[in-house]
Amino acid sequence: MNRFPAERLLGPMLLLVGLVLAGCASPGAAGSPADDNPDRPVAGPTGTPPATSAAPAPEPDPTTGALLVTVHAPDGTPLADACLDIQPLDPGLPPLPELARCTDPAGAYHLPGLAPGRYRVIASHPAGTGTTAPTEVTVAGGETARITVTVTG
Repeated sequence: MNRFPAERLLGPMLLLVGLVLAGCASPGAAGSPADDNPDRPVAGPTGTPPATSAAPAPEPDPTTGALLVTVHAPDGTPLADACLDIQPLDPGLPPLPELARCTDPAGAYHLPGLAPGRYRVIASHPAGTGTTAPTEVTVAGGETARITVTVTG
């Protein structure tokens, strides 16, 4: 039986471990000599990455919009766990997936990625506090339409 001596692997493995521990980067990685981006941050003397500022917010997508619905109880307090029925009204708008849409503890629900057009919103609360009358809202591309509805008993 011909055995492969483990000693032959020890040298290359140690070299690889040494390179990893030394922080060698592949060409093109941040801070490496082959990096052709002079504006890219380079690790400091201790090997820690430098502090960077937060990335700017992405530009709104002009082809889709969003809807922010806030639901209040009859006394005006935000209503958590209100269920929302959101349906497109304009012909040609794609149907929305059948998902449970419920408000958060602040009584709000945010639905991004909507095709521009008119939508109908009805809110109800499973605790039996009531429902809202259907509310029509228009969503524009690149914008968030905001509505507030109040459930009635």
